[in-house]
Amino acid sequence: MKFWEKILIALGLAEEKDDEDAEEINRMSAFPSKEKKLVSLPGSREMKVILLKPVNFAEAEAIAGHLKQHKPVLLNVENMSTEEAKRTIDFLSGAAFALGGESQKIGPQIFIFTPANVSLTSELKSELEERRILLDRLEN
Repeated sequence: MKFWEKILIALGLAEEKDDEDAEEINRMSAFPSKEKKLVSLPGSREMKVILLKPVNFAEAEAIAGHLKQHKPVLLNVENMSTEEAKRTIDFLSGAAFALGGESQKIGPQIFIFTPANVSLTSELKSELEERRILLDRLEN
């Protein structure tokens, strides 16, 4: 036990830890995991990504509704005029920001918008970009 821990215990500001708890903590930290793993929790719901290809700005409010329901949205704006695409992306970027989420450009006309409960990692961003490059090659 450290010096300061003993003082805090003596003053009644902290409780003494059991030796079993300390051994368990030491055993768990002795082998730190170098890999991050995703674990499925029993009873947890599966995350679904909404894939959309809007044709005009009028659909933006409904798309923002998906973000409000904590669902990430992958948006392809290639069927929209440049002006409407800009308005839609601005609107959805603001909605994602207001909800504590993020927005990211994946490809020339593909964007992903995520709510606060979903974060984009650099691995996910690079994987999405790689897939878009592969799709571009297949289309050409």
